[in-house]
Parts: sequence; structure tokens; C-alpha cells
Amino acid sequence: MAKRPARKYWGIASAVIAVTCLVAAYYALRFAYAEYLFRSGAPEKIERAAALVPLRAEYQSRSRKLEQAVRLNPYFSAAWMELGLRAESENQMAKAETALLEAARVDRTFEPRWTLANFYFRRNRWTEFWKWIRAAAEMSYGDRTALFQLCWRASQNPEAILAQAIPSNPSILGDYLDYLAGANQFEAGERVAGQLLSIGQGAEVSRLLAFCDALIEKAHRLEGSVRIWNGMIDRGWLPYQRLDPESGASLTNGDFATTPLSRGFDWWLFYRAGIRSLWTESPKGLQISFDGTEEESTDIVGQWLPLRPASAYELSVRAESDNIPRESGLHWRIADASSGAEILGVLDALGGTLRFATGVQPPHAQLLLSYRRALGTSRLEGRLRVLSVALNRKEMSRK
Repeated sequence: MAKRPARKYWGIASAVIAVTCLVAAYYALRFAYAEYLFRSGAPEKIERAAALVPLRAEYQSRSRKLEQAVRLNPYFSAAWMELGLRAESENQMAKAETALLEAARVDRTFEPRWTLANFYFRRNRWTEFWKWIRAAAEMSYGDRTALFQLCWRASQNPEAILAQAIPSNPSILGDYLDYLAGANQFEAGERVAGQLLSIGQGAEVSRLLAFCDALIEKAHRLEGSVRIWNGMIDRGWLPYQRLDPESGASLTNGDFATTPLSRGFDWWLFYRAGIRSLWTESPKGLQISFDGTEEESTDIVGQWLPLRPASAYELSVRAESDNIPRESGLHWRIADASSGAEILGVLDALGGTLRFATGVQPPHAQLLLSYRRALGTSRLEGRLRVLSVALNRKEMSRK
């Protein structure tokens, strides 16, 4: 008789467990079905999901019940942002600002800050705009073009943009430098390059070299490019002697001590069909081979030269060859890249000395090893070895 109460309690417990399991199964199926409806993306199915699971903030947000969504989850920044943008579209500016500020308070990532910066931009509230665009920049990632474009829409003052919106972060500064080069904002880019040189660790060399190339080739701003080039040398990022046009140091890597970069003020080795140019370590120099199929007129090797105006120079070349005679059409020349015209004369590729003078305007000069097939001759077959190139500034003769 004593065992009957125990059996009774076991029966009750089993019934409670069974009911609990049924309830749990019901809600599990309900939640799963609501999730299925939500993921379909159809508005009417999202509404149904929100009705099935009314305490899910994400469901309420997607069904446009934004106030309910943020009540359910005060840290739901996406709902706060959408609530703010909706209020702005309804011309409820105080409500919009409050919601967007709340989004930025609960979520310190890029998107809320970017949304808030755009809101203040549209309202012409510049103090708040610069605060939040910088905050957005600090958390930015990926393609930052839109951020930089918005800054330049807000102001055409590059110093103000750099001071107020661009953090002293090498990655961000590097992206900004690329943007400025693409937008032909070279003067602003020089300031950014200077800041990048002061805080970078060497990973920015390729970007700085690309900007140097743009300054030289597109903007013809040799002085600015020399400052950046020398800055990289001073930091130990480039293995060259500093350029100093005033004292006559206008040539880089003239002894071919290191492999030419084909960037900045180092030697550029141009790819040409039928011609192979390579740096040799022993002996150090530049070896150029011709197979007889090269073009009749082409430039092979070049270097940008920061020359001073109204100055005299002496170019000296040491070279040797296999099967390439003098007056073969292979020669050195100093060219004005602005017009393509030679500044003064040519020097045979096998070496010698060329004296020339620059005019009163600062030249955009380039030293080129070129080939122009002479009339009555066959195309070149053979090899040229350039052992050294020197350029010295001389005193101008007075008549």
C-alpha cells in the first residue's frame, strides 16, 4: 500500500514533462517557421514572422515597426539609424538627430558614425559634420573613396580637411594619398605625403613612389617629388644618395650599385620587343641586348633629372659593347618631357662626354637611351653594357 503515492507522483511528473516537451516542441516549430518566413524576404511573410514572434527585435524592424524594435533591443543600431532617417524624411529633425546619436552611442563602428556625418552634411551643420566624419574615418575600412569625396564636397580647403577629418593613421593616409593623386590634387597630396613620411614604417613606400611618379609625369612638380624621394632616403627606405639639384646632385644610381626600380628618380627600364634590359651584379652595370627585331625608333632606358634652370651640365658615360659600333643609331639624349624636344644634343651610346645648358625656365628633363635606326643600316644585333653614368653641374661660361 505504501508504494501507491509514489506511483501517483511519478505519473504526475511524467505528465508535466510530456506537456513541457510538447510546449517546447510547439515553440521550437513556431520559431523555426517564423525564421523561414523572415528569410524569404517577402514583406507579407516578414509581417507574419513578426506576428508569430513579437519579441524578436529584428523581425519588428524589418516589418517597419522601428519604435517597437528599439524598445525590444535598445542596442539595435540598424533600427535606430533607420528610425532617424525616416524621421528626417518626415522633416522631424530633432527626432532624427536623437535617433542617429543613439545609434552612434550604442554602436561605435563605422556605419552609425558615417550616417550621422551625412545627416549633418545635409543640414549644413559643419562643426558636427567634421566631428563625425573624423570619427567615421577612424573606424573606416575597405574603399574609403566616398568618405574622401564627402570631405571635398564639404570644403575645398585641403589643410582643413587634413586637420579635421583625416586621422594620423598610415593606412588611411595612404588611401587618401591615392585618392588625391587620382583627383589631380597634387599640392594637397604633397602635404599628406609629408605626414605619411613622418609616421610611416616603410610599408608605404610603394604608395609614395606612385605619388612621386604622378608628381613627375602628370603634374611636372619635380621639387615636390624630390622632397618625397629624399624623405624616403632619409628614412632608410631607399638605398640611394640624396638628390640635391642646387649642388649638382641630379642623377640617381649612376654606378648601378642596386637594381633599378623603374620608379621615381631611379632608372626606368622600358619593355620593348626585341630588346632585353637587365641589371648585372658582377660587374655592376646595365646590360642591353638587341636581337634585330626591335622597332626602328624607340626609347630603351630613362631617368628623370631634377635640373636647375640657366645651368651648365656635363654628362659622362662609360660603356662597352659586343657587335655594336659607334654611330649605330643608339645614343643618349637629354629631352624636355613637356615638349619631347631635346634640350641639347646627343651622346653616342658607347660613351664619352656631352656638355649642355638649360634655359631660363625650369626644365622637365629626362635622360634617355634611345635607338633611331640610321638610314642605310640594318637593325641592331648585339649587346651594350653601360658601366656608369655621371652628371655634373658646371659653372656657366660668361661671354
